[in-house]
Amino acid sequence: SQSRYRPKTPKPKLAEEWLAKNPGLTGRCGHRNACPVCARVHEAKMRKRFAYAFDQYIAGSCTPWWQTLEAGFDVSLEARQRYEVLNHLWVRVLNSRRIKRTRSALGVAYMRVTEETLVNGVWTPHFHALWMFSRHVSEDEIAAFISEFNSQWRNLQSKTLGLLPSIRLLYSDSLDSNTVPIMQYLFKSFRVEIDEKGQF
Repeated sequence: SQSRYRPKTPKPKLAEEWLAKNPGLTGRCGHRNACPVCARVHEAKMRKRFAYAFDQYIAGSCTPWWQTLEAGFDVSLEARQRYEVLNHLWVRVLNSRRIKRTRSALGVAYMRVTEETLVNGVWTPHFHALWMFSRHVSEDEIAAFISEFNSQWRNLQSKTLGLLPSIRLLYSDSLDSNTVPIMQYLFKSFRVEIDEKGQF
């Protein structure tokens, strides 16, 4: 009834205050992989974080390149196991001696987004790495880095338990500086990893 609302206070504002005091009633349960409300909130936060970081790299005269990192999985692996195995592969390649040395020499930063698709009834991850090359890096040096990462990825993939070997080239391409279409494609995803120590 009207008596339940304080005079001159908009009802939506009161609702927001009330729901803020009773978070269990809003659906903000924190389970972003199961709760649609939490998923939308988390995605909005990730979009904002991604857009800010991407625009900062572009403002720093970085050249962005896209590389999709995927692998085939043993059918016995469940969704969480697939992510853990793929993430372990990413860490190993990123920290391999040759990649670390090249990143340091060229000043390569990165942003990584995880996308998951349903494969034979199991949520299966792949990564999109957005490499940020400093302005002095040539196209030949960029191509060499992308090729080396591809080689390291496929080589270690063949030696990783739970992953199937492959010699197929990983997809890669140059990007323009427009954040919007990139986000529209990427943000079917929730996890964003941003390199805060990139040199450019």
